[in-house]
Amino acid sequence: MKAIQINSNVNLTSGLSIPSGSIVVIAEGYADVKSQKDGIIPAQIATFVFASVQALAEGKAPIQGIEDFNTHLLGLS
Repeated sequence: MKAIQINSNVNLTSGLSIPSGSIVVIAEGYADVKSQKDGIIPAQIATFVFASVQALAEGKAPIQGIEDFNTHLLGLS
């Protein structure tokens, strides 16, 4: 599984923050091919954020309550 490293702190809705080095991985992606129009296919992607690569490898739960960005990317094309 590919992961993207975040090189800055990630703020949480609880007021805490995760230090630089957390990662984002794609949980699932969806493309609505039947709704293609003008060569554009609507899509959405759901991601997980983990404190580190090690946390992902150990099977720890993803972090919830991200304040800095939405982990569900909607309205993509």
